[in-house]
Amino acid sequence: RAPGVPLKHIFARPMMWRTLHITLINFLFVVAVYYFLSWVPTIVAGAGFSTQVATSVSVLANLTGVAGGILLGWFASRLGLRRVTFAALVGMGIGTALFGGAGVDLTLLQITAAFAGFCLFAGIVGIYAIITQSFPAGLRATGTGFVIGVGRGGSALSPIVAGIFFAAGVGNQGVSLVMGGCAILAAIALLFFRLQEPSPEPATKGL
Repeated sequence: RAPGVPLKHIFARPMMWRTLHITLINFLFVVAVYYFLSWVPTIVAGAGFSTQVATSVSVLANLTGVAGGILLGWFASRLGLRRVTFAALVGMGIGTALFGGAGVDLTLLQITAAFAGFCLFAGIVGIYAIITQSFPAGLRATGTGFVIGVGRGGSALSPIVAGIFFAAGVGNQGVSLVMGGCAILAAIALLFFRLQEPSPEPATKGL
């Protein structure tokens, strides 16, 4: 049986900062993603619409998201993965903020939810592709597992933090600006992230 790669190797130089950097990008984006996915029906219902309407807006966001995930691959092959993913992350942040400020305008809620959903799924596909390119082959499974695992912590934390803000009296627009801002921060962090695969020799020496 082939031995596994200890976690310490993704934190050995020169991998440590790369690991922390991509983990931060993914964590911030996941926080925005799970806020949007968790609170869309509640926000729509809170605007005075029926449960059926709230569900339909959520479904619309997921349907446009499928298109976004598919199209990202097409655009990435022509414009570059990081550039397209950056645009998706920024779009997700803007879409989330606009959705929170849509108020009781159902058409605006639908449009902003569709836009945010499109960018959300495109961003997920792009970030996952970037994560796999962030580690050399010998560390890819360990590194990817760590980054995604930390991201799961963000998925659990995001709805709770949003709920605390709502309970404190912060309105939809304010909470959506904060949570959508996490996607913008992820995009900014991505600008400073190098996609080039580092040499695996220092991290895997002695395995």
